[in-house]
Amino acid sequence: MKLKSLISLANPFKAHCIKEKLNLFGKYLEFSFDFQDCNSMEQIASFLHEKIIDCAVIDAKNCLDFKLDFLDWFFVNLYENNEFDLLISKQTNIEKIGVVTNSQWLYCKKRFNNATISFIREFKSIDQLIADYSAVILPGYITYDSKYEFYTEKINIADMQKPLFEGFACVEFRKNDERFTLLRQFFIKSVYFIGAGVGDKKYATQEAIETIKNLEVCLFDNLMDHALLDFLPDNAILVDVGKRCEHHKLNQSKITDLISTYARMGFRVGRLKGGDPSIFGRLAEEIKVLEDLKINFNIVPGISTINALSIRSGIILTRREVNRGFCVLSAIKHKGAAAEFSKNELSTLPLVFFMGVKVVGKISSSLINEGYSPQTKVALIFSIGTDKEFEIRGTLSDIAYKVNDLKGKLFYDNPPGIFIVGNISSFYYKKSSILQDKRILLPAPIDYKLYFNFKDVGAKPIDYDLSVNYNIESELL
Repeated sequence: MKLKSLISLANPFKAHCIKEKLNLFGKYLEFSFDFQDCNSMEQIASFLHEKIIDCAVIDAKNCLDFKLDFLDWFFVNLYENNEFDLLISKQTNIEKIGVVTNSQWLYCKKRFNNATISFIREFKSIDQLIADYSAVILPGYITYDSKYEFYTEKINIADMQKPLFEGFACVEFRKNDERFTLLRQFFIKSVYFIGAGVGDKKYATQEAIETIKNLEVCLFDNLMDHALLDFLPDNAILVDVGKRCEHHKLNQSKITDLISTYARMGFRVGRLKGGDPSIFGRLAEEIKVLEDLKINFNIVPGISTINALSIRSGIILTRREVNRGFCVLSAIKHKGAAAEFSKNELSTLPLVFFMGVKVVGKISSSLINEGYSPQTKVALIFSIGTDKEFEIRGTLSDIAYKVNDLKGKLFYDNPPGIFIVGNISSFYYKKSSILQDKRILLPAPIDYKLYFNFKDVGAKPIDYDLSVNYNIESELL
């Protein structure tokens, strides 16, 4: 399938590389691109709206000024895993230099005071360029071939003080075009919803800290230990989105928009929340947008206030002969109004039974006898938090039969599980990443860069110690 595209990039080397990358990954999805040059943003917008073209490639710096309701987009970062430009020369006496970006021009102006510096306006081979210049500085993301040997020097892009997004291009396409939402997954990373734990940073999990260490953008709350931000990389972007009662730095829709915007820019985004992100953390609202855009996300649980309540207070939420459970509610409604409470509300809340796997049939029958509909949605989740987690879903009337049917196949090691009753059991995450739920064995000690590269595309990396003899079928898969 041939996709029609307009391209508007002044840098000829960026344009060349973008075309190669899009065609490379498009090949895996069984389509290619027919690129035509265009310098009119108005024409690009019109052609996209009228469905004359399938997509457009523009400079990333113009993307946010090009926001139209019918369009979706993503960035392609050409400097991903590449942090240098290349100085190529045929002689030590450099008199005439060719560059392709403003930052390269400024760098050369400082370093080569007496040289003539000019911009390269078209894509050429190294041999052709060196015939025109005594030296050139070209982007490090281009592969160079030459039949001659030249002097080359890598120049760190940090030394050039490149502006943000100089090595980025933006692909614009019509919303809900599945060809491009799938293609986008090759160029973006995951969003991580991270539980910061309660109070002191010592209650943050190891997984939370390792995730924070690998973020590129972090949107963080007030109710957490801000010392956790010290684990972020030095060049990470920090955004304070903290909310306390009625004092909101940003409203929820703006926070959600920021998450999806940074994700489409290709950053690994972290949403750092106090406690656990799935308990009163408005997680459902924030992932809904990502599900609609088919952007992958991961959830890192945290220690909640209810977990830490017993540290000093002496209040233990479950005591034999006193109570076998407890109810947790939010004391405020939507928009900050105080929430009233009625006993009737208890019947609408989901029930969560620990240690209920062997008696799921008795629990179901008891609930039906107490007035619950036999069609009430339920779920059994086993081995939570491990690589062997799995689930069985159904209703109060059929869950016991489903468990019995699968017992011989799934219950080889008597896994622990919890039983959830209520309509909340009918919800699923809608994920469709390139390696969604694929289990990838990584040799120990774990390489966290590789670990997060796999998590970004939906895979489940498994730490595999080569010194241990595993029963692969039962213990890992």
